[in-house]
Amino acid sequence: AVCAAHTVRVWLRSFARLANHPHFAVKASGTDCMPTPREALLATLGEAGVATLDEAGVGEYIEELLADASSGEADEDVAGAVGPLLVDVGVAADEAAAEPLCAALLAALSGTSEA
Repeated sequence: AVCAAHTVRVWLRSFARLANHPHFAVKASGTDCMPTPREALLATLGEAGVATLDEAGVGEYIEELLADASSGEADEDVAGAVGPLLVDVGVAADEAAAEPLCAALLAALSGTSEA
């Protein structure tokens, strides 16, 4: 027979993992699900681009910058900080190539699409 306490512990661990899953991230308003900064990066740059950012040690920093954007920081300020980083690590060839990537990142973060 399975111990009831063990069953409860297993259930609680499963629930905790589910509650922390990025799919269930909710913005502060609590009413709409928006992509996390990590999800926006993955949607825009793909796994290889995000891996390049992480290997260069700037992935988390860019996520923090994008989190600032979702909390009201001006898009131009965020793009001005993120763009040069994308160029420095080789995700974008130059500032001109980084501009549309930044716009796409901000659009992905807001849940809209850049067409």
